[in-house]
Amino acid sequence: MGQLFSLAAVSRSLKSLLPTAVIVYLAVTQVARDWARLPTLLRGNGAGLLAFTASHMFELAWKGSLVLLIWSAADYFLERWRHENE
Repeated sequence: MGQLFSLAAVSRSLKSLLPTAVIVYLAVTQVARDWARLPTLLRGNGAGLLAFTASHMFELAWKGSLVLLIWSAADYFLERWRHENE
């Protein structure tokens, strides 16, 4: 029980939840930004909706990849520093 709720376990949980929270935040802001445009897309043709969806998926994918790349570099240097100090 002590290992489940230890400082190391909480740290590992936060290390996985923080980038996920940032990516969810990016997705929500992206939807909120174009919320007013959604009803007009639903009344239009399927090609416009498909192009809109594909462009937003691509935008979220590259932003999410950038977040994960930055987070992995920060985690690498943090773990390396921690390993050297031990």
